[in-house]
Amino acid sequence: MIRKFAWTAMTFLALIVAAYAFSALISPPTRPPFVQNLFANVPVSISVHLAGGLLAIGLGAFQLNSRLRARFLPTDRWLGRSYVVAVLVSGVAGFILALGSSGGLVAHFGFGLMAVLWVGTTLNAYRLIRSGDVSAHRAWMLRSLRVNPGGGNVTHLFTIEPGHWH
Repeated sequence: MIRKFAWTAMTFLALIVAAYAFSALISPPTRPPFVQNLFANVPVSISVHLAGGLLAIGLGAFQLNSRLRARFLPTDRWLGRSYVVAVLVSGVAGFILALGSSGGLVAHFGFGLMAVLWVGTTLNAYRLIRSGDVSAHRAWMLRSLRVNPGGGNVTHLFTIEPGHWH
């Protein structure tokens, strides 16, 4: 019961973050000033970053549900592949945005490192599932979800699968 509540709450919060990113993507009046500035200066990078990020956080939440995974394994696999593509797109765009962030060298390094770690953990998880190591794949997917700049904050609130933290 606690796991079901935790997954439901985490998914709800993840979808709120995704909805916020979607709103910022399509509705200029809802954008905070720093996002308006990004759209004025680097519209392609911020658009790609938000679009990929909202897909990654939305898809990632559903990847954590073991009942859905067991019942709809082919769908889970396609959602996983879509997650990988969304992370690659958003992570590369995020890295580009990090190079021009307004917080100075520390922000450049911090946001850039976050993008590299997000892409790296995701690609490692994909490599592991392709080699058949399901347990290690799950552990690395949880790392990917926690490194996700938007989603990581949501998944840290709940302990979804505590046995996977090595």
